[in-house]
Amino acid sequence: MTSISVLAVTKTEAVTVQGESLTVIGGAQSTGRRITSLKEKGDYAVLSPDSEGQWSLHSLAGKKRGLQKLTPLLPVIIEDLTLVAVPWSTKTASNNAAGSDFANTSSHDEWLALVLEVIRSFSEPKDLKPVLARVLEIFQTRFGYERGLVVLSSGAGVFETVVSQGLKMNDPWLSESLIQDTLKSQTPISINSIPGSRYDQAKSLVATGFNSVVSWPLVLRGKTLGALTVGSSKPHSGLSVKEEADAALLVSLAALLVQFQQRDEALRQQVEAARARMRENDGPFVTSSPTMREALQLARDVSTSDLSILIQGETGVGKEVLANWIHQLSPRAKGPFVAVNCAAIPKDLLESVLFGHKRGAFTGASSDQTGKFLAANGGTLFLDEIAELPLALQSKILRAVQERVIEPLGSNRSIRVDVRFVSATHRNLEVAVREGEFREDLYFRLAEVATRIPALRERRSDIPPLASQILREFAPDKTLSNAAWSWLKAREWPGNVRELRSTLKRVALLSRSSEIDVAELTRGMPSTDPLAASGSASVVGAIGDGPNSWLGGENLDDARARFTAVKVREALLRSGGHRGRAAELLGITSRTLFRYLDDYAKYLGDVTDLSARPDKSVAEKRGIDA
Repeated sequence: MTSISVLAVTKTEAVTVQGESLTVIGGAQSTGRRITSLKEKGDYAVLSPDSEGQWSLHSLAGKKRGLQKLTPLLPVIIEDLTLVAVPWSTKTASNNAAGSDFANTSSHDEWLALVLEVIRSFSEPKDLKPVLARVLEIFQTRFGYERGLVVLSSGAGVFETVVSQGLKMNDPWLSESLIQDTLKSQTPISINSIPGSRYDQAKSLVATGFNSVVSWPLVLRGKTLGALTVGSSKPHSGLSVKEEADAALLVSLAALLVQFQQRDEALRQQVEAARARMRENDGPFVTSSPTMREALQLARDVSTSDLSILIQGETGVGKEVLANWIHQLSPRAKGPFVAVNCAAIPKDLLESVLFGHKRGAFTGASSDQTGKFLAANGGTLFLDEIAELPLALQSKILRAVQERVIEPLGSNRSIRVDVRFVSATHRNLEVAVREGEFREDLYFRLAEVATRIPALRERRSDIPPLASQILREFAPDKTLSNAAWSWLKAREWPGNVRELRSTLKRVALLSRSSEIDVAELTRGMPSTDPLAASGSASVVGAIGDGPNSWLGGENLDDARARFTAVKVREALLRSGGHRGRAAELLGITSRTLFRYLDDYAKYLGDVTDLSARPDKSVAEKRGIDA
């Protein structure tokens, strides 16, 4: 007859829960079986058996859990406490004919101590091989065998020897029919006397001198993980019923250990692969945009070279972030990264800032000054807004880029510099070259490799993960309403990621509610677009700063189209994307709205994701829940 007990194990203690009544087990506050070595006095579990002898874990101190069945031989690890339901045979053990002294004199408590030693391995991460070697040693000693081995699956149906006792690792066991039969049948095979059995011609058994052998499969949930095989040079009387139960327990624990280790290793590999993908694919950017990924891949490919790189893109897209990432990926990563904003420095000081000057070179030059070119020696010099360089200075920069030689102001001595050049601009340099505003030879020197970072409105799918990341930084306890998410995705974001970051930083500081709505997003928002003053998302397509920017469009027709597109988009936002309700809000027919969606598509952008909650006034009017 077999009954179920519960073993409770810590690093220094172990107790057994048996019987048919509810038991509270744990720290000093426990009213049942106490384990004084638990760090927290309040750590305890409530255990109870059902009518069939199966145990359930009801609750843990400080953690409310529902009823949890304890599966036999499957440990439940709670902080420093490990619980495992173990089947025990109540039949009296018979002695082995070839058993050791330990086997003949062992008591229930001694056997329990050995089992607990194995169970502790679940809560104390170790290399699997020493633990399996200990399991094999216990099996041999307990049941009177002298030598043995453990084979495990290495994938694709291939099994390899991982530990052995008294046998050579290269013994031809994997070709042995006994182990193959054990693995295929998933049942133990016991041969008390090999001569006269169907394995008496097995070359490997004859070579090892075995007279008796037993092979147990390591099986868990129908999957064969390996096998434990032991043998003796003497005949064996076989295992008693109790010994078979004890052997099944030990082998089941070994199978669990193997699965735990394999799962941990698989999880570790997944985590490492995920980290590698993040480092390799995204760098400092959060993106799923193919265009952005292509730009990142190009930057990665050229990072190991010294080719000059030109990064183009609108203000706020992250040109300096990309330049710094290229530097970090390059062999120059340990050198300096020096950034210069050419548009932020007065033109009459720019040459001195870049090349440095000697004392007395000009009025006010009271001491020598090291320039940015020399400061970046051995590293990367990032020239931002390169299109703003004065023409008179471009020829001197051309020499520095071409020959890696500079001359500080007031000096007649050339200084060689070892610098990698990365430049950036929000303007179209090819147009500037055609119009005579930028030297063509300097352009080709700086743009040995050219890449472009797309505007945020060109990769709207990146807005939600970007916003989530920024919000976690400034207000981890706040969330956005559905309407706010739709507003973020619909807005044009002329300031790109910089504007998105500023918006969320502002609302994180000003919002007093846990859920941020559209009104809070637009509160205090500066706006240069009169059509967006009401908080509506800007429509696709920049108006620009030309002579007709006051009109809100290139001409009157364009301004009218933009105005209509803004109101259509806002109506879709307020109606939760329901086009019939949006038409009702606008006071037009659904047919007219669909015509607007076609006529003004280039201004509206993507409207398929405008799934915000309907505006409260609309909900009240239609009698629905907002």
